[in-house]
Amino acid sequence: MKASSAVRYGLSGLTVGSALLAMIGLRSLLNPTAFPLFIAAVTVTALYAGTGPAVLATVLSTGGGYLLFESAANPDDLIRLGLFVMTAVLIVWVAAARRRAEEERARMLTREQDARARAERTTALLRRVQSIVDVTLARLPLEEMLRELLERIRGVLGIDRAVVLLLDEEEDVLVARAATGCEGDVEENVRVPIGSGIAGRVAAERRPIGVADLDHEAAIGAHPIEAGIRSLLDVPLLVGGRMIGVISVGSKSRRAFASTEIELLELAAERIAVSIDGARAYEAEQRARAAAEAANRAKDEFFAMLSHELRTPLGAVLSWAHLLRSGRLDAPGAARAVETIDRNARLQAQLINDLLDVSRITAGKLELDLRVVDAASVIEAALSAIRPAADAVGIVLDAALDHTLGPLHGDPDRLQQVMSNLLSNAVKFTPRGGRVEVRLTRVGSQAAIVVSDTGPGVPSDLLPHVFERFRQGEGPAARGRGGLGLGLTIVRHLVELHGG
Repeated sequence: MKASSAVRYGLSGLTVGSALLAMIGLRSLLNPTAFPLFIAAVTVTALYAGTGPAVLATVLSTGGGYLLFESAANPDDLIRLGLFVMTAVLIVWVAAARRRAEEERARMLTREQDARARAERTTALLRRVQSIVDVTLARLPLEEMLRELLERIRGVLGIDRAVVLLLDEEEDVLVARAATGCEGDVEENVRVPIGSGIAGRVAAERRPIGVADLDHEAAIGAHPIEAGIRSLLDVPLLVGGRMIGVISVGSKSRRAFASTEIELLELAAERIAVSIDGARAYEAEQRARAAAEAANRAKDEFFAMLSHELRTPLGAVLSWAHLLRSGRLDAPGAARAVETIDRNARLQAQLINDLLDVSRITAGKLELDLRVVDAASVIEAALSAIRPAADAVGIVLDAALDHTLGPLHGDPDRLQQVMSNLLSNAVKFTPRGGRVEVRLTRVGSQAAIVVSDTGPGVPSDLLPHVFERFRQGEGPAARGRGGLGLGLTIVRHLVELHGG
């Protein structure tokens, strides 16, 4: 610590004064050389008081020595005075250079100590970050990895609650995917709109936000997910500049997060974001692989089913055709043969038409021949076509049709195909002696057609898939009823083409 200017310049006067008094007392001994003590005074001043006081000491010593001990008439005295001045200046310069070297060395030492301290802090920070993120090295499911990460963040930061919210890009909201601490306050899948609350603002602005006391920051507008928290720190999860979510940590007590804690959470968030992105990509790949495997299985099952459905009527046609050609059938037998051949040929034609329709639907090439049609007449025609099959198994067909509905704009052939598929499906899965009912009503500006039956119904796990291609009920009973599982798929697409 440097002394004040008054002290330093006072030291200059003190040393020169002391030298002057000593020289007066020792005058008889020091003549004719009176300057050695002045040189000592300048040296002491230069070493301990600095350049300015040393220059002053030189001036004072020169003046004092000249006035008291030297004579202008004596050339030797003038030479001694000049030598003193040069010696004093040299001493001042050397002392100044030494002082500058010491100050530079002190600065370098300070910088080295600061750099070492920063390196130690960085090492400690990275060690703490690594203690959080090394869980991402394990191949864990996303949800399990997130919960473990949050537990580690709580332990390192000493906070009460931690939440990971991931961006739902379709709805542009943050969804709470994992939470730990303050159990019951935060439910998973809670949705936070972008810009709402602290987490929503962090997602919108893509920068960390810390609040030491939410009770005194009413203008911030906390989201309900932040209820029960007094102070919090939210950090964005970014991957290559793309925002994928937010990490939110909070405490029940008032707390200002230190810069090192903010830096730690930001560093951890960088690595966590990459891990989350990778885990989601891996899970998407797994789902795609599972879907592809399921599609392959469905394709194999479909080809096996198609082979069976085509071979069964073809076998009947070939068998009865062989009997007809043999000439061994009487008239009733021949009539039965023709009827069987006709029925099975029509069944094969229907299977092929269904396949062609699905192909056209998939390619987007199925077109409608739109005309004015009477919905009740279309339904009655479909009922007439299916009635023989229903009567054969004792199934009652009922119809409640609103004939005041008026004409509709549609394709009569395709609408009848819709009704035929629905009715044949209902008859197929209704037990003997059951009932199938068709209702036609008006709902607003649209016509509503409802087909119901007294069959066993659709299993709840199959219900979301009944309109998918090749999907039928599971088990021998369902498979034994025949068909390719295309009827309801065709119905859905035809109804959608009619605006339903």
